[in-house]
Amino acid sequence: MTPAVVVHTFPHPVCLRPFCAALAKKRLQAQIKIQLSEISQSITQELIYSVGEECVSLSSGSNRGDLSFNQCEADTIMLSFYAALRSSGSNPVVIDAEDTDVYIQAASISCDIPGIICVKKKRQFLFCRGMCTDGDIAKCLISFHVMTGCDANSCFCGHGKTLLYEKMVKNLEACSLLLKCGENLPLNEDVLEDLKSYVIRYVYGDARSSSLDLARAAKWKGQKKKSLMRLPPDDDSLTQHIKRANYLAYVQRHPDMKRHPSPIGHGWELVNGHCKPVRHTQPALPLSIPVPSLSQADFDSNSDSDSDSEAESDYEALDSLDESD
Repeated sequence: MTPAVVVHTFPHPVCLRPFCAALAKKRLQAQIKIQLSEISQSITQELIYSVGEECVSLSSGSNRGDLSFNQCEADTIMLSFYAALRSSGSNPVVIDAEDTDVYIQAASISCDIPGIICVKKKRQFLFCRGMCTDGDIAKCLISFHVMTGCDANSCFCGHGKTLLYEKMVKNLEACSLLLKCGENLPLNEDVLEDLKSYVIRYVYGDARSSSLDLARAAKWKGQKKKSLMRLPPDDDSLTQHIKRANYLAYVQRHPDMKRHPSPIGHGWELVNGHCKPVRHTQPALPLSIPVPSLSQADFDSNSDSDSDSEAESDYEALDSLDESD
């Protein structure tokens, strides 16, 4: 099969990944644009350069506003290109990328969007619809990926993605808990509780605990060698993790969006002009511990008990002296 269109995309200068040097990325993108412009003069295929709001055909020099996607999550642009190309024809589309995030999105989205979509892996073309034949698994594939660790969200220490995936495909309840992740923005309260249940039951394997504090206590008691790294996250930090997962799943499950909503308030915050993940909103320890107030009756009872104990100690001292005599 000869592909009609091969999509190459380059990320937006402002992305969600940490430690991004925006100026260095802009210089790299400018250099890539120059080189691709030179290549476009010697080939018959049309090369389209898209970064942020800029989208031009390097072959003809014309603007391509229909293929312009100003998105903060770079990997979603490839699927957005595919959605736009589908509206103008039915030829096969091949995405040239070697990124797990792109593979996951393509395998999931291909089940909902008609047409032939493939990804190029070295010298092979992978048919995306054949990458995940189970429709129920395909629907929650993106949610599973962003929940258990991806480029823009953390993973759970000591819990590999392969083992978690095997648990998910064997249990329909795990799929049902993940299914609504990314349906709406902002995150609904019922979806938040479902995703917390997924973490407790299928990531940390605790089917008895109904809350994170109980799961943490049970895990701590059951450890022979105590380790804080192996404990389930606390409720505050996991809520922020789930907010990020829901945002990522939302933008990845809607590839037709021209512009993504701001990630601020969905597990990220703006610090000195940089978008950074919110790890927690509560302090590690309480700022103050309230001192219980004693009533007069409690004070009197404590005084009586203290005097009684002093009297008993005096009698014991006298008895010891008598015995010594």
